[in-house]
Amino acid sequence: MINKIVMGIAERLSACFKDIRIYTEEVKQGFKTPCFSIILRELGSEIYRGRRRRMNAEAEIHYFNGRKRENYNSLTAELMTALEYIYIDGLPVRPLKISAKAGEDRLYITLSFDIFYTTDDEESPDMMGEYSETTKITDS
Repeated sequence: MINKIVMGIAERLSACFKDIRIYTEEVKQGFKTPCFSIILRELGSEIYRGRRRRMNAEAEIHYFNGRKRENYNSLTAELMTALEYIYIDGLPVRPLKISAKAGEDRLYITLSFDIFYTTDDEESPDMMGEYSETTKITDS
């Protein structure tokens, strides 16, 4: 699921900003600007019944343009509109919160997600059994 969130963000950025490179892994040296870098900052997972899970994730997108604070205002509005939803397994997923912060050399966009999903784990028992009941109605 973690990779699906990162790839969903990357695909959405790629569709909306065709001329800007997107990095999903850390690049220590030699990255070319302008570019986006996607980082998953926080992650939490809860187990529900059987194979059902709930994940809280916070992803951060860094935008580097090689110049300090140039074009951040218009780009921030475009990014917030473009990232209003991403696709995971072909279904649209909306972040609960989108926020932006301008740094000295980059723009930060933070997306917070709360997602329910199921795992493919065959060993997880299905917690719901079957129940049947028969009733009879009579006239008195």
